[in-house]
Amino acid sequence: MVHLLPVVILGVPGVVLTFRAPVFGVRYGPDGLRYSGLLNARSHAWTDIREVRVAVVSGTVYSSDVPELVLASGGTDQLHMLSGHSFGRARNRRVVRLVAELEAARAAALSR
Repeated sequence: MVHLLPVVILGVPGVVLTFRAPVFGVRYGPDGLRYSGLLNARSHAWTDIREVRVAVVSGTVYSSDVPELVLASGGTDQLHMLSGHSFGRARNRRVVRLVAELEAARAAALSR
């Protein structure tokens, strides 16, 4: 019954959060990665990704560290639902760790 609390408090957005929150995240393997955000999901093959890095999105009070995919096509894809807050020059450790894991998986897949 407690898991329905967001529905009662937030209405329709609460319903979306209740059913989408368990699948937020990124899954990756030898072929590429799949990102599930709030309203959509997308996939990228490792060959389509040139680099995985931490992007800093500045705010008034704090900044957000966001995992960012640099695509071979020249564009970027920020994984906003996996972001974390940071202050000053210190980076969010969870985001830095995730980016390192994704970059290592990309490098390993491309070296096969």
